[in-house]
Amino acid sequence: RKQDRDRLGYAVVVLAMGHAASVASTPSTCVELAVSQIGGVAGCKAYHTSILAAGEEYSFSEEGIVVAPGLLSHGDGQVTQLSMGSTRLTGKELEARLRPHFLPGSYDLLKKNCNSFSDAALFVLVGKRLDQRYRQLEKVGARFPQLIANLSRGSYAPNAKAEGFDLDKLCADLQFGPGWAAGGRSLGSSGSEPCCADAGTRRGRGQGRKAALKRVLILPFQDTFEFNFDHMYQQY
Repeated sequence: RKQDRDRLGYAVVVLAMGHAASVASTPSTCVELAVSQIGGVAGCKAYHTSILAAGEEYSFSEEGIVVAPGLLSHGDGQVTQLSMGSTRLTGKELEARLRPHFLPGSYDLLKKNCNSFSDAALFVLVGKRLDQRYRQLEKVGARFPQLIANLSRGSYAPNAKAEGFDLDKLCADLQFGPGWAAGGRSLGSSGSEPCCADAGTRRGRGQGRKAALKRVLILPFQDTFEFNFDHMYQQY
């Protein structure tokens, strides 16, 4: 209905203006990636990584997400600090987003380690992914488990709590929300017509009708964000 579309458009504009004002008033924080080499073999190096923001280090271990001053998780090793950009998110906001996915006891040397956390944290903070060269050991270990068994002298055993962990899916969920790719509903529809209906079905119901929009990007802001049309239609 036209009045529904008008109200939705008004809500998007108001929320967008509010977001712009909040972004402008929030100070930015420099984000760094801390890297130290911890071993490996010829052609396959092992790295430990963590995130630095506002003077605090964020890392992941058997204890879960650990927040500490300085570079505590790297011990006495030589550390390289790389500038990754800036963020307006606070450390508490980062923890709130990632803690449910990096719980204590869920660490796994290959499937869910410090580099997995750094990758996800960088994505949340600055929209970047961890350079894959820092994940050499995990990649080789996934293909040649016996190599990891030899390097760890038999001490490595897969962690059942890390089974099924999918870093790429997690990053997609962090960006769009869980189930972002699931079928929605056309704006203004009665709820019985799914957005993701196949093209043949759409043509049968309305010749030449375009597929319904499911999301809208509000630009240009430093922190680009999106609205889900389905949610907005329900609320407004």
